[in-house]
Amino acid sequence: MAKRGGNGRNAQLDEALGNLARSQANLGTAQASLVNSQAELVNNQAAFQANFTALMARLDDRFARIDTEFAEIRAILERHEKILLRHEQILQNLPEAIRQRIGFETH
Repeated sequence: MAKRGGNGRNAQLDEALGNLARSQANLGTAQASLVNSQAELVNNQAAFQANFTALMARLDDRFARIDTEFAEIRAILERHEKILLRHEQILQNLPEAIRQRIGFETH
């Protein structure tokens, strides 16, 4: 009977060792999957950084063009403002110039 108990223990030990071996194999598979996932993450981060850098360069170019165009528009508006002020002065003086031209005198 002592042997039977020993055999039962051996069977339990064999089963435990089998479970341990399967668990270690599963752990190895999980670790390999983790390493692959980490490598994929690094690749995705590198691709994202490259895309982000390219996007920022395009935005910098676009804003530089917008700033240039804005400065040109501002210069045009300033010229137009000067022209409008001159025209306003001409129009304000026009009635008096017409009176003088036709010989009508104001008192």
